[in-house]
Formats: sequence, C-alpha cells, structure tokens
Amino acid sequence: MSQIRRKMKFIKLHIENFLSIGNLSLNLDRRGVTLITGVNLDNQSCAVSNGSGKSAIWDALVWCLYGRPIRDIGPDDVAHNKEKGECRVWLRLTDDTGKEWKIERTRKDRQNSLTLVREGEDVSGRTATISQTKIDNLLSFDFKSFVASVIFGQDTIKFTRLTDAEKKSVLETLLGLEIYNAACMEARQSITSNKVMIEMAKSSYANAKSRYFDLVHRIKEYRGKYKSERKEVKKRIRNLRLSIKRKIKRVKLGKRAYEIRLEKIDGLKDRLSRAQTIKAKIQELNNRISELHYEAKDAMKNRVLVNLPDSKCVLCGQELSNLKSKKTTRLNYKYKLNELKISISRVKDKRDELEKDGVNIKSLERRLARMFVEGDELKKYVDGEMGIVISLKAQMKNLKESPIFSASALKELKIQARQAKKEFYAHKHDAVKIERKISILRYWEKAFGPSGIRSYLLDDVVPFLNRRANRYSSIMTDGDMHIEFSTLTRLKSGDVVDKFNVEVTNKHGAKTYHGNSAGERQRIDLCIALALKDLAHSRGTGKIDLMVCDEVFEKLDEAGSAKVITLLNEEVDNFGTCFVITHNENLKPFFSNRITLTKKNGITSLEG
Repeated sequence: MSQIRRKMKFIKLHIENFLSIGNLSLNLDRRGVTLITGVNLDNQSCAVSNGSGKSAIWDALVWCLYGRPIRDIGPDDVAHNKEKGECRVWLRLTDDTGKEWKIERTRKDRQNSLTLVREGEDVSGRTATISQTKIDNLLSFDFKSFVASVIFGQDTIKFTRLTDAEKKSVLETLLGLEIYNAACMEARQSITSNKVMIEMAKSSYANAKSRYFDLVHRIKEYRGKYKSERKEVKKRIRNLRLSIKRKIKRVKLGKRAYEIRLEKIDGLKDRLSRAQTIKAKIQELNNRISELHYEAKDAMKNRVLVNLPDSKCVLCGQELSNLKSKKTTRLNYKYKLNELKISISRVKDKRDELEKDGVNIKSLERRLARMFVEGDELKKYVDGEMGIVISLKAQMKNLKESPIFSASALKELKIQARQAKKEFYAHKHDAVKIERKISILRYWEKAFGPSGIRSYLLDDVVPFLNRRANRYSSIMTDGDMHIEFSTLTRLKSGDVVDKFNVEVTNKHGAKTYHGNSAGERQRIDLCIALALKDLAHSRGTGKIDLMVCDEVFEKLDEAGSAKVITLLNEEVDNFGTCFVITHNENLKPFFSNRITLTKKNGITSLEG
C-alpha cells in the first residue's frame, strides 16, 4: 500500500521519566540553529557536560516514534531508575494540511502503550503494531531512514556503514519506493498462493483424469459384462420360454385328461344310474317270480284239494258237487299253473336278460371313486403346472426389466465419464491459466524487485546524490574530498555486481572511506546525511523540518567546525530547526540560540 507523502512539522516534545530526564518539554518549531549544552552536577570528575542527558532527548524522540531508542537500550531500561511512575513521551506535530497530530508512548510495569491522536480524536489501531504502521505511514520514514536523514551523531546510524540491502532500503524509503516493495511482496504472495492453487488444480486434474479413465475402463468392462450377462439372460429367457411352452403343453394335456376323466365319470355315473335302475327292476322281477311261485304253489295245492269231497272252488268259492266240475276245476288249475310257469319262465328270462345287461354296482362305485381321486390329482397337477407357468413368466419379466438387461446402468456410467472428462479438461485449463498468471506475476515480482524498477530509480537518483554530497564536501573540505555514489561495484576479479556503494577519494589522503581520519570520516558522513536529507525534500517523500547534529564536531579541527557551522546556517531555512550538541567550548560563540540541560540528583531538567 502506498504512503501519502507529507511535510511534517514537529511542534513540541514532552518527556517524563525517560532515562535521566525527569520532566522536560522542548519546543521544536522554527528554532533555527540551536546549541544544546549540558551541566552534570552529579559528577564533578568528568567533563562538565558528559552524562547530562543531552542525547537522551533524541533517544526519547525516536523511542516515541518507533518504540526503540537510537542507542542500544533495553525496553525496561528506558524508564528513570529513581523516579516512580510511568515513563511517558509525547510529540505534537502538524502535517501539510494543517491537521494536528499527537503521538504518545508510555511504559509502566513492563507494558508499552501507544496512542495516536488526530485533531483531538483517538485514531489508534486495535493493536500497537497497527498504530505503529499508521505512524510510519504518517511520517513516511521507518526507523533507519529517520535516523539516517534527521539525526547525525557518533552513536547514530552511518549510511556508509550499512549493508547493501540496508542502504537500498533507506534510499527506497526516502524515494517513496515502498509501493514497489509492497507490490513485489504482493506479487510474491500471489505467486505463493497461486502455487498452492496450481497444486490443487493439478491434483484435481489428476484425480478427475484418473476417475475418467477408471470410468472408461469400467465402461469397457461393463460392456463386456453387459454383453455376457445379456447373452446369459437371453439364454435363460429362452430356456424359460421353452419351459413355459412345455409346461403349458403339459397343462393342456392335463386339462384334456382331466376333461376326459370328467367325461368318464359322467359315463360311469350314467351306467351306475342304469345299473341301479336295472337292479331295482330285477328286484321287482324277483318279487314277481316269488309271487308267481306262490301262486303256482297255491294252484297245485288247490288242484289237489279239488279231488277232495266237499271241496270248494278256490277261484269262485262254489262247492264242487260233481266230477265234471272238479275236472273242469282241475283243468283250470292246470291251465293256470301252466300259465304261471310260463310267466315265471318269462320273468326269469327277463331277469336273466337284465342281469346279463347289468354290471356290478359296487365295482362301478369303486371305479367312480377312483375316477374322482384321479380327477382331483389331475386338477392339482394342472393347477401346479399353471403356478409354475405363472412363476416362470414372472421370472422372465424380471429378467427383461433387470438393470443388467437394460442399458440404464451403462448410460449412467457414460454420463459420469463425460462429466469427469469435462472436469479434468477444466482443471487442466485452470492449471495452464494459473501457470500463465504465475509467469506474469514472476515478471512483476522481478520488475518491482530490487533489480527491477527500483534499481533503475536508484540509478536515477545517483547523480543527484553525487551533486549534493560533493557540494557539501566542497564547502567542508574545500573540494579535497570527492564522494561518489554508485549502484554497481567492481570486484577484484573484475566482475561487476549490483551493489550500492559509496566511494570516497581524498586528494591528499586515502582513496577509501575507512582510510581517512576520524575527523575526515565525520565530515564525509555529514555530507552524505545532508545529501540524503536533500533527496527526501526534493522528492517530497516526507519532509521533516528538524535536524540534530549530536557531537559531530568532536573530531573536527577548528577550520572544519567553522565550515560545518557555516553550512548549517545556510541550510537551516530548508529544515527550520537544527539542534547541535557539542562539548567543544570554543564553538559556543558561533551560536546565538542556546539551551542548557542540567543534571542534578540523577534528574535532568531544561534551563533557558
């Protein structure tokens, strides 16, 4: 995310219980070049101003802004070791729109508290980290860039002693190139997330492809199985049809046999009925024969009785008084007896004839009973065969309607295969699309990276830095030292690498920065610091109207110190306020504005 570049004006700094400072308020607005001196009343053996707490003011300022002092001091060591209560530092400032801000940081009981107020409204983040990010964006400086371009001293960060990455980071912050770094990080994060996505897409592609070919294999197997089972089903259906056909034939034969049996039963019933009728007639005839025998017996008896005296005619009851009558009567009885015999003979002949035409009724009844049993058995057989036929037809129907026989299962597999094919082609397309996106992101990662646009922009500011640094060098060294910034470094092997470097050439001394004396290095560092500050001001990346020179004169000779003071007086209009800290009593007459810090009983306070 890009920062909004503002010109910041520091108005007032308030310090409570920080290091040796008890309670101190310092006006920072438009004070020109101001000398800060110190008096340490607690230690008469050391230099009069050493340990008075002058540098602690700028440690407090930087601690308020970034949560860490300039010097290597632990978080629990910033609080005053004698004063009870919380350690508190706040800074009041305004931006280029005139809005007033207040940054306040406190520490008590090993806990930090950070508050950011705008126009009386608390705009702090939910966490200290979020609040710190807001402050960095407000100032447009991180810790190293702020210290490198605002505060110059023996204990502060020297640009020449930074690593290649740290130098580039400071310059990028001053140039407002964080947006490119953020874009590079965003591209890198997008590449990482897209790598995860492409792995997921490739995994999904592999799974879909595997599922597709598995379905194709299953379809082939199913087709073979389908054909085999369909053939088997058709065979079973064909066998069932033959069985049904045979069973139906047997049912028809059974039905026919049953009908014939019923016809025979009806015939036997008729014969039995006739036999019973004949039996009844024979019985009647036997009864008639018995009657005729009885009559014949009576006729013979009467015939004998006719020969007896005083006999009477059996037929009419008259007495037979004469022989003629008796003879006639005997003849009548004889005729009658003959007739009876003839009738008996006739009846017997008729009976014999009936008996000859008749059958054994019991035999007929047994045959009829047997016919009924056989008919029932035939009916059961026919019903059973019909049940089998119905069952076989149901089996055949189920086989015809079964999934094996139908193509629905195969059709479903084909649908799934088509869907899987679409899926794996879609995942493949997604993977290719993501790979293209990653390729584009890699391009932008390189473009926004240290060797891309940022490198070109750094190359672009090198001439400016060279001009400004050498301008200051010409004032402070009479042109004896030449400072050159470069983005490329030539190795001993002759190879050229992308490495930001500062080369210093002394006409009357060493050809390297470290080969120069301490005083010469001090002037070189100040020239570079002023050039960096000019760079920040010229690019509008964050202009802070404050400069601090903490003991930058200690290693300079009188001539060098005079030149630095002259330069500061010339440049003070660019940054509004410049505080100078020095132990050199000979330099005090050069400063019209002075403030004094006094340390007494371990507590530093401000005078003047």
